[in-house]
Amino acid sequence: MVRALIAAAFALAASWVAPALAQDAAGPKPVIAGLDGDWVGTLDVAPSKHLRVIIRIRTGPNGTTASLESVDQGAAILPVQSVERKGDHVTLTMDTLDADYQADLVGGGKTLKGTFTQGPQAYPLVLAFAAPGSLTAAPPAPSAQTGPAPWSAPSDAAIDQILNERIDVEKQGVGIVVGLIDEHGRRFISEGSFDQADDRPVGHDTIFEMGSITKVFTATLLTLAVERGEVKLTDPVVKYLPAGVHVPERGGKQITLRDLAMHVSGLPRLPTNFAPKDPDNPYVDYRDAELFAFLNGYTLPRDIGAKWEYSNLGVGLLGEALAQRAGLSYEALLKTRILDPLGMTSSGVALTPEEQHRFAIGHDAYLRPAAHWDLAALAGAGALRSDADDMLTFLAANIGLTRTPLKTAMDATLAVKRIPNLPNNEQALGWDVRQSPYGDIIWHNGGTGGFRTFIGFNPVAKVGVVVLTNAANETGGDDIGFHILAGSSLAVLAPPGPAPGEGRKVVALAPDKLELLVGRYQMAPGVVATITRADDHLFAQLTGQPAVEIFPESATNFFWKVVDAQLSFELGPDGRATGAVLHQNGRDLTGTRMP
Repeated sequence: MVRALIAAAFALAASWVAPALAQDAAGPKPVIAGLDGDWVGTLDVAPSKHLRVIIRIRTGPNGTTASLESVDQGAAILPVQSVERKGDHVTLTMDTLDADYQADLVGGGKTLKGTFTQGPQAYPLVLAFAAPGSLTAAPPAPSAQTGPAPWSAPSDAAIDQILNERIDVEKQGVGIVVGLIDEHGRRFISEGSFDQADDRPVGHDTIFEMGSITKVFTATLLTLAVERGEVKLTDPVVKYLPAGVHVPERGGKQITLRDLAMHVSGLPRLPTNFAPKDPDNPYVDYRDAELFAFLNGYTLPRDIGAKWEYSNLGVGLLGEALAQRAGLSYEALLKTRILDPLGMTSSGVALTPEEQHRFAIGHDAYLRPAAHWDLAALAGAGALRSDADDMLTFLAANIGLTRTPLKTAMDATLAVKRIPNLPNNEQALGWDVRQSPYGDIIWHNGGTGGFRTFIGFNPVAKVGVVVLTNAANETGGDDIGFHILAGSSLAVLAPPGPAPGEGRKVVALAPDKLELLVGRYQMAPGVVATITRADDHLFAQLTGQPAVEIFPESATNFFWKVVDAQLSFELGPDGRATGAVLHQNGRDLTGTRMP
């Protein structure tokens, strides 16, 4: 639970993972008797780490529903997908957290005693009943009269201890750089190196891939274009695309620039024709031709503005439209209107030879070296590279610690009517806004195949933080950033286990044998696993995610090397696959071949 409460899934998708299959079914849920109330307890995740937990269960017109709150982390309304009761045994399933709670009702039905499991970790958890609505979730919000409570960031020594533990004990990183800026100036705390084979220490001028933090820059380019009179937020995006490009519409409405910046366009996370030739650098060959072909053939599944859905595609399209309007490439537009005016001299998309020398080596979650990512048509979603010093320059401009003509446009990214999107969180233009006892935290994170990054600031305290890591683990530096800005609890992480596929033996299969497995398999409503072949290599692609190679250990059993999951095929009498079964996290999900 600790991982999922802290990490918001805002990174560019890097691998094929089963949690994307967890989708709430439409329609009412069943009615479960005898559980309505607030169930409170403490999760002991480590000898010195204790998290207060509340599970709220309610029965109403739509059946029995539940949500989970982690009081000490300030995380509320985390979804519980299902509530089941068989006699006195109760099961709560939280698919999006990769977690469940198995417990028995004891003490006359006033206590739940059981085990909370997330992934491979299990913790005993006892919950006591309280009447519905009798508990508050977190420290009370400050009154309007007194304003947010004061907050002081941890000392350099305290942050250094966190980084040492994250790298040396939890084995969650190779190098981490933290930068802080406030009215007193800048400070940097760094631990680790470029690579296990390159012991150069990372520091304030080490360049990292920013991933989805690029989206904040794209949103700022949008408000700058509005300020210059070039576009309006309500303009349809099709207005700024080449003639002949069709953008899907629905209900007489067109997708606007604002819809794209706020992830309510109805477009998916990734285009359905996203099929990388090189899964290690998945965006490099997705160009304008592929993007425009997708738009010309796509049908929106719901009304525009009806639902928030994070979309790399949507913000990538926004960047493309703004570049087309300005008559520049996205990279040139970014450099001309933001990087150069702010003096961000170590930031960009393409790097000089000197910058390449300062470019950190990325690593996957198992600390294996990972390839750098290059983005073409979707550059606005995640192409930026930068260092901690430059990112503090950007934060200083947003906070108002430095004077810049960009400030009005930067403020405009937060001036729109915001949309609730995550627990205690709202979507602005590009930025996310998280509520805390110390005032709103304006933030975004990012991730690529080998990096996880975080930037955020508290506009009341005038403090900004950047956390850059060259390892693509699940938590990244989000919890460190929120801890520095608002005192949120740090994630408790175990060292990674064996790398996916480690110890498994790959066998050789002839292309004609692999061809029998090629097809589309319905894994869940709206979720399809597409199996493709290139020569003697087989690839699997889940709806909205990149295609990733899977490796045979028999004629029907395959495994991933990027995630701990396996796929087995069921064959018909003619040897052609009729179905596929995904095995991950101790669960099996069966899919049927589509016509």
